[in-house]
Amino acid sequence: MKRFILAFAFITVCWSATAQNFTVKNDEIMWQGVYETQLNQKDILKSMYTSNNFSNIFIVDSTMITGTLKPIEFNIEDYDLRPMKVPMYISQNELGPAFFVLEIKEGKYRVTIQDIRLTSKVHTQLSPYGSVSQLNSVALSEGNLTSSFLEHADALYHQLFVKVFTMIRWDEEW
Repeated sequence: MKRFILAFAFITVCWSATAQNFTVKNDEIMWQGVYETQLNQKDILKSMYTSNNFSNIFIVDSTMITGTLKPIEFNIEDYDLRPMKVPMYISQNELGPAFFVLEIKEGKYRVTIQDIRLTSKVHTQLSPYGSVSQLNSVALSEGNLTSSFLEHADALYHQLFVKVFTMIRWDEEW
């Protein structure tokens, strides 16, 4: 019976500690998402420019775009989170800037985000307004995602990245 309980507890911990599209590679947090689309590179670029969420957009070739994701403004209360129940690095920072690579294949595209940073949206003694810090510094411990990140930030940041990188076709003839 003890073995069963221990095995169940281990499986529960492993299952609950799975990140949504976040991985750690060479002590750096990365996020990756794959999207199905009928858009071509021109349409994707138009969507990116229109959204105003990106800067330093560079067309590597017909299948790859790189650039910088601008800081994402969000209110944690819109995501059913309360300021007193989440770590300060979530409630007091915007997500970004970050470097991204967008790879295009027929009918889909993949986004890889790395060098994810946090931009302070409040002034504290530890971080003045607008200061930038690495997400790695608060979300990694010994090369693994912290339980705090997995519990609070993982789902929120995943939703934000999905929302920002969902490209839509802009119809000029409305």
